[in-house]
Amino acid sequence: MCRRNLSVLWLIVLVMSTSSCFLNPDEKKIVDPPVELKNFLPLTTREAVLNNLELAYSRQKITPYRELLDPNFSFFFSPGDVGGNIPEQWGYPDETRVADLLFNTSLDDPLYPTCRSIRMDLKFESGVQWVDVIPEDYPTETWYTTTVYYEFTFEMNPDMTYIAVPGSLAEFTVRNTGTDAAPLYKLIEWRDLAVNQP
Repeated sequence: MCRRNLSVLWLIVLVMSTSSCFLNPDEKKIVDPPVELKNFLPLTTREAVLNNLELAYSRQKITPYRELLDPNFSFFFSPGDVGGNIPEQWGYPDETRVADLLFNTSLDDPLYPTCRSIRMDLKFESGVQWVDVIPEDYPTETWYTTTVYYEFTFEMNPDMTYIAVPGSLAEFTVRNTGTDAAPLYKLIEWRDLAVNQP
């Protein structure tokens, strides 16, 4: 089993990295959360974005994932991971290309590992604190940022399992692309903060 943060996993798929982190068949597998009991929600609240993000990954559903991303979405890699083939950030086209590959359980391409299953758990159900942000490029808007712990398990062919480093954190920023009366929240930024240091 390999312990990874999310940004490194993205690059494994994107640049076809290889790993010697093979799952020991004798190890117990992590039990999936009961995502079948959850539903995709209308994106009328900020928490709905986090809910749908978790479900889109756990169910490997690309359509609801694309729907929750803002067209100007940016993913920011953990600063400790940047360098070599890993950029500081990427936008909507690269993010959706990688998600297309990760969510395709029938992928049969020798250049990319097939992801058989994903377990994603964002720790937001007990409540999160949103911070108002006035973005420099959008001074007439108010965006909302929160930081949450996350866990994941990605099971890849041929018998590789990647799990999150304990204590991994991510910062999510959403914007209301609708109106005050009819809000429509979208994920505009996702920053991988890696591990919370005491």
